[in-house]
Amino acid sequence: MIHFVPEARRRYAGLRRAGIHDVPALNDIEDRTDRLALPAYAALGDADCERLAELARPFGRTIVEAGFLKLG
Repeated sequence: MIHFVPEARRRYAGLRRAGIHDVPALNDIEDRTDRLALPAYAALGDADCERLAELARPFGRTIVEAGFLKLG
């Protein structure tokens, strides 16, 4: 149902490959934010989650291109 979660998991996999997954606090934060965000995404429904992803994608690309976040 929630299309952000698989995308976020793929990006998180990049952190794991970089060895950052070994930080327990990071795992706890990731799990907690997933749990807390789930009701909001569920309220949006599939179509609106797709639309939100579409609208947010350029912002994410800009952050990565500016060097604020390195993936993989």
